[in-house]
Amino acid sequence: MRRPVGVILAAVLLGIVALFGILGAALALGVSIFSHNPVIPKLPEVRAVMIGTTTIELGFFLFCGWTVTGLFRLRRWARTAAIVIAGIVAFFSAMTGIGVLMAGKYAAMLPPGPAAGNVQTVLVGFAVFSFVVAAISLWWLTYFNLAGVRAAFAGLQELAAGAGATETTAALPEPGTPGWRIVIMIWAWLILISILYLPFLLWRGMPMFFFGAILRGWAGTTALLITWAIEIYMAIGLLRKWKPAWYVALIFQIYAIGYSATFMLPGVRARFFEYMQEVMTRSSEGLASPAAFLSTNFFGFCLGMGLILVLILIWALIQRREDYLGA
Repeated sequence: MRRPVGVILAAVLLGIVALFGILGAALALGVSIFSHNPVIPKLPEVRAVMIGTTTIELGFFLFCGWTVTGLFRLRRWARTAAIVIAGIVAFFSAMTGIGVLMAGKYAAMLPPGPAAGNVQTVLVGFAVFSFVVAAISLWWLTYFNLAGVRAAFAGLQELAAGAGATETTAALPEPGTPGWRIVIMIWAWLILISILYLPFLLWRGMPMFFFGAILRGWAGTTALLITWAIEIYMAIGLLRKWKPAWYVALIFQIYAIGYSATFMLPGVRARFFEYMQEVMTRSSEGLASPAAFLSTNFFGFCLGMGLILVLILIWALIQRREDYLGA
């Protein structure tokens, strides 16, 4: 079966992005490990964060490169992988664009002059670029679910099964991946990717914040490991369509709503700011100031966005409950 032109263009575009991403991430990883440039703080914690982040980036771009080969060969898994990649890119690009626009208000605080104007222009331009990337990713999500595209990926698999296929067993388009199923898949993969930061959190002995209490030492480590164990089980179960994982995921989101509601209490919010101060001090040895991150407006924005995401995930779980609970 002939490859759709859109699939070829998508594969070429993803291949270019993967190539430059692999080269850039590999270079950044090498610099993080071997460079002794004075620009990089001589702190093992900072270097560990840089190595961990660039390793995740390198793994992501390698996965993109692997997906390119699958797209050219019209493998079914590659279509699903392309959908997941597009969803992840759309999410982070949109969040980046919103974050950059919010950062623009701090540029407005600069003294009037060419520098302030240049900063504002750069931030707006970067935000527009991020939103364009998010829009392209959303189009990609739609395109790979079109009936003709699904037929192309399903058809080659049937033809490869043998020349004895009859008209009744000819290639049929496989069902499209439902939109809410895509949301669940992207959420699960983001959880699994974030696991790579667990060794750093354990190494630095990060405290845990639990309903206004700051858990340090063995209590914080135990709470951290329990939380990650639940999330890992939940992510794998959602991808594998395990029934118990659906219940765990739904309970986890309800817990998140209750957890967020406690921040309406001034005392809890003050304790959380204290917790964030300690976390940022431990992770960067005081190099980063949390003042900008703990402003009332920014905190409210993050809390609001988090609740919106939780509600979206709950709706996705309800909409796709038949995947886990049966018809």
